[in-house]
Amino acid sequence: MSESKIDLDEKVIALFSEASLKSCLQYGIGFIHDGLTEKECRLVKQLYKKGSIRVLLVMQKFCWEVTDLESHIVVLMDVERYDGTERRLVEYSIPDVLQMQGLASRSKQQDG
Repeated sequence: MSESKIDLDEKVIALFSEASLKSCLQYGIGFIHDGLTEKECRLVKQLYKKGSIRVLLVMQKFCWEVTDLESHIVVLMDVERYDGTERRLVEYSIPDVLQMQGLASRSKQQDG
């Protein structure tokens, strides 16, 4: 399988500070995590909504902040996270898991 870059404006990519995100965006992949600014998170979501990027990786803690996005498939990489305060792995709550899975079943038709 050959790698193919997408046609995303360099000016848009330059708006991001993280080098790995800039690199991923060129191939149609975006991600949202703690280290991004609110502006960067909004921009990644906008790029996903308009189809400029086709794959979006989101940390578990942001699953309630992407409810306005549609998805054909949701992949849960794990159902537990490391809690540094408790120094142990903690399972995701049932509502979080259902929220993440539910993102895959939403469509424009459900909006009205």
